[in-house]
Amino acid sequence: NSAAHPAAPGDWVSIFGTGAGTTTPVSLDGLLVAAPLPHVDAAVTVTMGGVACQVNYAGGAPGLVSGVLQINAQVPAGVTPGPSVPLVVKVGDVTAQAGVTLTVR
Repeated sequence: NSAAHPAAPGDWVSIFGTGAGTTTPVSLDGLLVAAPLPHVDAAVTVTMGGVACQVNYAGGAPGLVSGVLQINAQVPAGVTPGPSVPLVVKVGDVTAQAGVTLTVR
């Protein structure tokens, strides 16, 4: 995602991170993620520009090492476009790192 490749309302974006806690089924350290995909046990929410996003997946990133989190979130229709729209991820009651942004057209 960049000024040359912005996301548009309605687009789905994949967000990657680590440290989401337990999963079902249990993730095994050092292995590549494959089916059945491990889903995060805690509730995962995403906002863009303060607007709630639809999340259709939060769990292990297929083909990557166990522990990498993939979240698929839809850019909401009500988000204000810009080059640095704040992106906030929350897992359970823990908010991820501040300062993450997304370019939205």
